Amino acid sequence: MTLAWAIERALARNPELQAAESRWRSMLERTPQAGALPDPAITVRYHNEDWGVTYGDSDFSFLEVGVEQELPFWGKRALRRNLAAREADRERAMRDMTALLVAARVGTRYAELVALERTDLALTESAAVLDEGPQQIADTCGCSENGVAQRPQAQRGTHRCN
Repeated sequence: MTLAWAIERALARNPELQAAESRWRSMLERTPQAGALPDPAITVRYHNEDWGVTYGDSDFSFLEVGVEQELPFWGKRALRRNLAAREADRERAMRDMTALLVAARVGTRYAELVALERTDLALTESAAVLDEGPQQIADTCGCSENGVAQRPQAQRGTHRCN
């Protein structure tokens, strides 16, 4: 397992990052909608002065049909589009920040894993050395079975192994 593989896998499967990606994509879709005109409205109204239908018989009965369209002041739609585009940019930055945080967490965990593996290797090697037995240690320091050094007297004198 390599660090690059672990980061790639985490970025592909992390739910936080997938949610941030979805938020960013939805904000991108809002940009063109923000500059659109509001929906037009069509109204139909009938006014009658009596209980029955008197349309055409009474001067106070009428049928009204209307169409309305809100037209914002010049430049407002462009400002709304720009604001939506900036919000989409902010969401993209949040998505990128989330990706960096995920990669940093993976890198930290990977470094911890490598340190643990190296510690395990060092402990395994130390255990192997200790398992070789006291005789090999005694041979290394030049001691005999009775614990007295078997070195010439020219060397530092008598040595005892403990």
